Amino acid sequence: MGLLDFITKLFFNDISIPKYPYFSLYNKDGYVKVKTEDFRYIIPSEMEINGKTEKTHDIFFGLLYVKSTYIYVEKWFYEAVVKIEEDRKKLWALQNKTAELNNIGTKYEKEGNIEKAIETYEKNVSLGYTATHSYDRLCIIYRKQKDYENEIRIINLFLTNFPNTKTFEKSIEKYKTRLSKATELLTKSYKQ
Repeated sequence: MGLLDFITKLFFNDISIPKYPYFSLYNKDGYVKVKTEDFRYIIPSEMEINGKTEKTHDIFFGLLYVKSTYIYVEKWFYEAVVKIEEDRKKLWALQNKTAELNNIGTKYEKEGNIEKAIETYEKNVSLGYTATHSYDRLCIIYRKQKDYENEIRIINLFLTNFPNTKTFEKSIEKYKTRLSKATELLTKSYKQ
């Protein structure tokens, strides 16, 4: 398993480290002295390595269960974990902003202010976070308005922005079906 795979595994587990972990100066061998109780929880208890689930403590020589006050971790590892934590905070902020805009858009819709709802949902889509609500609502609104070009634009954005993974499999199928129907409706509207 390479460094990128390792960091990816760390990123997609519930990793949390204190804002300013306790550590002393780097020693000459490129290690960082870290307070064990603050650092040991950042490593998941299991990771998939070469298609097989391994107990992490077997790989890291019991790092999760170290009883000493301090441990030494390689400098690159420490810096990678700090960077991952910073990236996660940015992702959480984006997630919160997306949820806030979804709520505002829904409020505008309930009030009958469709133009403001569209504006809010479009802003949300432009953030690029993979949450389906704004895409769903824009498709529905544009279909009701018979604005098939914008509906197709939103569907194509969805199909471009969302990864083709098991998590989004049903949504992607739904959007492909919707794209077919919207394209058909757009073609009919040109013939009239």
